Amino acid sequence: MDLKKVFYIILLSALFGACSNTKYLKENEYLLTKVNIQSASGEINTEELEPFLKQKPNRKIFFFFRFHLWVYNLPDVVKIEEKRLLRKKKYEEKNQKRKFKGKKEKHYRRSFGEWLKEVVGEPPVIYNKLLTQKTAEQMEMYLHQNGYFRATVKDTVIFKRKKAKVIYRVNAGEPYTIRKVRFSIIDTTIKNDVIQIGKESLIKPGERFRRALFEEERIRFSNEMKNLGYYDFSPSYIEFKADSSAGRRKIDITMVIKSLKDSLDQIIPHKKWRIESVTVCPKGVFSEAQVIAADSINDVTCLNLAEIGIRKEVLDKNIFIRPGDYYSLKKTEYTRKRLGSLNIFRYINIRYEKTGDSQLQAVIELVASPKHALGIEVNGTNRAGNLGINGSVNYQNKNTFSGAEVLKINVLGGLEAQKLTVGTSTSDNTKSEIVKQLPFNTIEYGPNISLDIPELFLPAINKDKLPKYYAPETSFNASYNFQQRPDYTRNIALFSYAYSWKSEKNVQFYFQPAEINSVKINKTPDFEKRLKATNNSYLINSYTDHLISAGKFTVSYSNVTDNPFKNFFYVRTLIESGGNLLYFFAPNLGLAQNENRSYTLFGIPFSQYLKFDVEYSYHSILTKSTSMVYRVFAGVGEPLKNLTSLPFEKSYFGGGANGIRAWTIRTLGPGALPDTATGKIDQIGDIQIEANAEYRFDIYSSFKGALFIDAGNIWLHKKNSIVPETAFDFTSFYRQFAIGGGFGLRYDMEFLIFRLDLGIPLRDPSLPNGERWIFQPKNQTNTNRMAAFGASYQKYKIKPLLNIA
Repeated sequence: MDLKKVFYIILLSALFGACSNTKYLKENEYLLTKVNIQSASGEINTEELEPFLKQKPNRKIFFFFRFHLWVYNLPDVVKIEEKRLLRKKKYEEKNQKRKFKGKKEKHYRRSFGEWLKEVVGEPPVIYNKLLTQKTAEQMEMYLHQNGYFRATVKDTVIFKRKKAKVIYRVNAGEPYTIRKVRFSIIDTTIKNDVIQIGKESLIKPGERFRRALFEEERIRFSNEMKNLGYYDFSPSYIEFKADSSAGRRKIDITMVIKSLKDSLDQIIPHKKWRIESVTVCPKGVFSEAQVIAADSINDVTCLNLAEIGIRKEVLDKNIFIRPGDYYSLKKTEYTRKRLGSLNIFRYINIRYEKTGDSQLQAVIELVASPKHALGIEVNGTNRAGNLGINGSVNYQNKNTFSGAEVLKINVLGGLEAQKLTVGTSTSDNTKSEIVKQLPFNTIEYGPNISLDIPELFLPAINKDKLPKYYAPETSFNASYNFQQRPDYTRNIALFSYAYSWKSEKNVQFYFQPAEINSVKINKTPDFEKRLKATNNSYLINSYTDHLISAGKFTVSYSNVTDNPFKNFFYVRTLIESGGNLLYFFAPNLGLAQNENRSYTLFGIPFSQYLKFDVEYSYHSILTKSTSMVYRVFAGVGEPLKNLTSLPFEKSYFGGGANGIRAWTIRTLGPGALPDTATGKIDQIGDIQIEANAEYRFDIYSSFKGALFIDAGNIWLHKKNSIVPETAFDFTSFYRQFAIGGGFGLRYDMEFLIFRLDLGIPLRDPSLPNGERWIFQPKNQTNTNRMAAFGASYQKYKIKPLLNIA
């Protein structure tokens, strides 16, 4: 079937579905299509009131289409119910026979129609007057609890045909504010500590009265008391009293710090507890006194360290509880996080035992996880008809030198049958033999080794003076990769080292001071000829021998929490510099220049560039089984003097399974470059803008589904007179956006991942104006282009894991 017809059918189905959502409603039933909260004063953030809505309209995908409601209405309700009764009756009869034979009963399995309605579908949200009134009451109650003691909420319903729109009009009035805050302290021995903690109180004069704020302050105050050594202190000792007699919407707050009393009604003072001793041991050893060997470092006792499998010096760097110090909840939690970040323990428990008057014994129990892991990964791929297979063997030692150092050794290899371009020849005799012996003409293999050290490895700096970060790590990496393709043979050698660490607020830092990358390429004569025929100097320079000496800095942040139903976002920025220091000192280092006046190192020109990326994604959790994910990415790289183009490995590309899926990898762009001008060569650029929206949903058991739409392109920074359509122009770049949409399937198990994304080009910027959209007529020469899926990607991932203690 013509893809244009498919597109029209889908579009008409969506429109028809939107019109038929009310067809099964009974008399006096109305589909709730919109809920609007309006604030008269504008001071109220209406989003705060949305959680109190008892009824919300059926959810949409892509902002306009009520897909789940449409699916729910697809099957005939009466027929489904009739079939359900018949099927259940048959199941009961069969189970009676199975029970008589001593066999297990079979569970009822839904029919396809039942599955559509009950799993994928969503029943219509029918307007309910009682629930609307309850919503208004709940909103009023919330406003009263947040200082708007005279607030009112009125609901209005607008009926039109079989649909209902509800408007909640909020009149909050003037809020009550806090005039002053004072303390009532029964136990005078803690007075100074209470006043000191109170200086950072969340409850401040002038603030609006909010009931939730008092609970937050109760927890904050209790934790700060614990950090000062008050081990037994809890929020139950804190009580708030509010007095509104001052008038003029002002409230005076009294924070009462209570104490326990003994049998004689005498106050029992709050005590500060000191750490008498700190003991680290395997789980159960301390209580059962099964001590084989004891050691200590900086007053921390270590029992049976051989069983834990880590050096005492490493433990000492990650333990912040010390004998003689007052108890601190903050130090306890920080110690737990630092030990957990080593990733070598499957059990961490910190507990305290009272040993005397105001004395605590800290016991840190640890259980080591398996030290060695061996993984095998196999992937089968089908990229636009290019069949291939690749795999890797991965070895991991999570505690290499008994200091939580992680050694990873990876050996990968792959074969692919790429479609040869007419006139392409092999690069050497070895390759000719391989092509004759195997159905594959593309080969890739190489080892990779890395070592991660759980500290900032800075030999010349006193580490004790460094700030205490979460999960500090130093990584060293070395790899070699050999690629043999129909057009060229490439050898890539890489060495890098980097530092990473986290802050307390979900911020991740990554700093790579050095990355040395050597690329040597041997092109076939036909490929060289096709490169020159493109007249694209940027592309030609990308396929040359070069060195990369680069450094980069990345900052990322996510507000993700442990709550799986809370929306979250992720943002990442990257800045990278390549070859700039080397170019600056090149004359002093006596580096030679080649015929293009590029400085060379070991006879190979090095790249010089600056690069900046930013990425943002938002995950909207709709229900337990559905979500929407939005992503925006923008990046720009600027080649500088020593080489006039970004290195191939650092360039941007369009298409592929992780980009605009309606195009195969590196076949999109740059700009509006026609396909006839690409020479069937991988396309790259130094500017990229990309956006994606994906609706994810459960289908059945381990089957997941996705509907997606992708948009974007790549461009060149500098204008080329021969191919001007490749250059980025602020006034018109959006007209060169490629747009693709499609459907994806996922089958996810512990040992197997299957992924299939089918994308259709909805708008192709490489076509002439007037032909770019899928519904526009095409030239005869372009007919076949629209008849095929632009990108198909399959991934089979078999990953058994062998753990060796």
